[in-house]
Amino acid sequence: PEMVQGLFGAGAVLISFGGLIGRVGAPQLMLVSLLEIPVYALNEFVCSEIFKVSDVGGSILIHTFGAYFGLAVSMTRCRSARSHADNRSSADHDVFAMIGTFFLFLYWPSFNAVFAGDLQHLVIMNTVLSIGASCVAAFALSAAVCEGRFDMVHIQNATLAGGVAIGAAADLLRNPAYALTVGTCAGILSVVGYKFLQPALAGQWGLHDTCGINNLHGMPGLLGAFVSVIAVTTATQRSAQLLAIGTTLAMAIIGGTWTGWLVHALVAGPGHKDAYKDDLQWEMPRGHSRAARAALVAELGGEGASVAEIESAARNLFTRFLGGGQALLDQDRLESLLKAAGFDPDDHQAECLWEELLEFYGRDMASFARLCADLHSGAY
Repeated sequence: PEMVQGLFGAGAVLISFGGLIGRVGAPQLMLVSLLEIPVYALNEFVCSEIFKVSDVGGSILIHTFGAYFGLAVSMTRCRSARSHADNRSSADHDVFAMIGTFFLFLYWPSFNAVFAGDLQHLVIMNTVLSIGASCVAAFALSAAVCEGRFDMVHIQNATLAGGVAIGAAADLLRNPAYALTVGTCAGILSVVGYKFLQPALAGQWGLHDTCGINNLHGMPGLLGAFVSVIAVTTATQRSAQLLAIGTTLAMAIIGGTWTGWLVHALVAGPGHKDAYKDDLQWEMPRGHSRAARAALVAELGGEGASVAEIESAARNLFTRFLGGGQALLDQDRLESLLKAAGFDPDDHQAECLWEELLEFYGRDMASFARLCADLHSGAY
């Protein structure tokens, strides 16, 4: 049990990281971890041992705590950077991130049920129903608010909101309709958060939330917490649930604010212009520099070029130097291509960029043109 409790604490820290990544570096994240765990342990002890809270799946103690601790750190340490040029994803990254969504979807029932004892089957069933309902609701509402198309952020995250929300009451609800209702409400709440609330909080309060932890963990966690208040059978237990909710929010916000101030005072982090830059602290041998991208943009028609113009220029490059889809370039032809595109052939980052281009897209003219368009727009 102690090992599982430790893993739950690590889960709360990872949730907090979701609100900060991209705006803080590895040293800051390490310090946040060291400071958050004692606060998490204190809150877990008070709520579980003193209040005797019912929270089998951690809606209150893990998800709500982790989310609002992270957001409190963010309010003191980071300001919103939604307009930052690198604050974006890409099609490849979105598809890769869906692997995480699949694993979470599959393993969430066992996460909620690990401490359920004789009620494990009930917890698993309620979790499956709730997370399934949130998945359906997220797809439906995402299409409704995005002009008939699905938003990948909604699908990666809001589909899981039912697993968060059902945690506190998964061992209390005996009617499957209740689990379906909780999951549906959680999916709707999460999509609304991503689509409307998160941009509003960033604009009005400057709240930075990289992964939308308020939308997936914070608000669904609170929803599940208040469902548990309704689901318990005695007035004493209702009081315990309410005390646990208030205590968790207080410890998360106060502890997160204190942690943010301390981290800001002790460890310097990346500035606004260096946000979302992995190469500040990690070796990125296949990365490309801003200068390399700028040269490529110029070669492909400049910043104001249309997609058609970019693709036409890319096809011309492909035809001239790739031989219309023949074998990949040798070193001499690669250097010729670099020179023609305005790069220094001795620039290692530029060379890596083009090697990556050719390795994955060099046999297909259409794919090469699309990738050049992505590089031009900064989406790659």
